[in-house]
Amino acid sequence: MINKLSTKQKLLALLVVASAGAGIYLYFATKKTQAPLQITNVWKGVEPGKDSTKNVISKLGEPLTKETLANNNELYTYDSSNTYQPHRLYFSESKLDLVIERDVSTSSGELSKYLTQFGQPEAILPNQQSPVFYLYVYPSRGIAINANKNDGAVREVWYFPSTTLDQFKTTYSIQIGQPAEEKF
Repeated sequence: MINKLSTKQKLLALLVVASAGAGIYLYFATKKTQAPLQITNVWKGVEPGKDSTKNVISKLGEPLTKETLANNNELYTYDSSNTYQPHRLYFSESKLDLVIERDVSTSSGELSKYLTQFGQPEAILPNQQSPVFYLYVYPSRGIAINANKNDGAVREVWYFPSTTLDQFKTTYSIQIGQPAEEKF
């Protein structure tokens, strides 16, 4: 059948096939690949639920302060960009349990970057210490964002071991300003 086609018809068929091939190539070559989400609860190389007090000190250096809390738990503080708001690292049984990264951003709209990256949170919890700040919680990812609901400024990012929402509320209720029996 190809032999019965004229030279013009053969060239036209070749042009159609080449154009289709070029179109497919361009589609895949220029298709923007979405960067993988940074779904991690690691902060400055330390991971809640895994790193010990010794590991944290070897990775971050000596803390600004060390405080013994209830049940022999500990709180270490480290420098942040705000002298009055150091980062807070909580330890339970000598294991890092919670990192509260402080003074993350005072810029309006920063919350939207987290929502775009992580999607809708599993829960949005009110902060009883401030009526405009809410905690946007991703318990299965070990991340929570403390942000101003009105302007989207992010005050803190929390890093903790992956957990359920109920367990998160029970474990960290003092930090979110809700009464409960706590280990911290």
